[in-house]
Amino acid sequence: MVDRFLASPHWGEHRARYWLDAARYADSNGIHIDNYREMWAYRDWVINAFNQNERFDQFSIDQLAGDLLPNRTLEQQIASGFNRCNITTSEGGAIDDEYYVLYTRDRTETTSQVWLGLTAGCAVCHDHKYDRLSQKEFYSMSAFFNNTTQKAMDGNVKDTPPVVVVPVKSDRTRWDALPAQKKSAKKKVDHRRDEAKDSFEAWLPGATAEAFSRQMPADEPELRALLADGDGGYDLKVSVAGTERCLPLKTNAAWQEGVVAARAFTTSSKMTPEIPEVGDFESDQLFTFAAWIRL
Repeated sequence: MVDRFLASPHWGEHRARYWLDAARYADSNGIHIDNYREMWAYRDWVINAFNQNERFDQFSIDQLAGDLLPNRTLEQQIASGFNRCNITTSEGGAIDDEYYVLYTRDRTETTSQVWLGLTAGCAVCHDHKYDRLSQKEFYSMSAFFNNTTQKAMDGNVKDTPPVVVVPVKSDRTRWDALPAQKKSAKKKVDHRRDEAKDSFEAWLPGATAEAFSRQMPADEPELRALLADGDGGYDLKVSVAGTERCLPLKTNAAWQEGVVAARAFTTSSKMTPEIPEVGDFESDQLFTFAAWIRL
């Protein structure tokens, strides 16, 4: 019966409950708007550590300093989430230096309780005759936790930096291989860009609106809009299925000197010209869209 219980994955879940309580595990940040905190990867690490009967010394090192170990693994970085379970805030009026002290104090007190079996809270303020940890020793120990890159204010966002991406295990091999592949792909793109530069520079002077019009397909397009009127008015001449149409622009439109075309207009996203009957293609219909774009 004992062997059967120890072999069950629920053994780790049961034992981890006590550890996660002591580690002040939560799925939210605890102060102010109590935002969601995506800490479940650390919870699962603790469960797996119990199920795998991990040695207690390694179990301790990974949680207290997993992110600082040489050649650290992703699992060790996840384990260091122990020190990311503290409550955080981003409330208006909160003072950064005060909360850096509070976060450091929290980590020192929690480590004392979990690993030393000491309620070190008294030593925050003074030496206490019933406490084996002096105030000086408390703050000497706190120095180990006073080097975080975590900001004092969490920004009221989910997953306050620094964070680590944790792919599901079935994707990890592919995830680890991607960085090298991305570098190789970038080199290829850069090489193609360099090769094309001279021919592009030679082509650019002849890339005019007139030249573009001569390259249009023989069939009349659904919509043709050169967007190059710019005669000082607020009318835009377009061709819809071969029929000329004039679109009135809102008075906030402004004409600017173009790069390829003679002129181009700018307007706000709320007041753009619309042609509702154009471009309503079904998913099984082929269509082509072409435009000049200035980057």
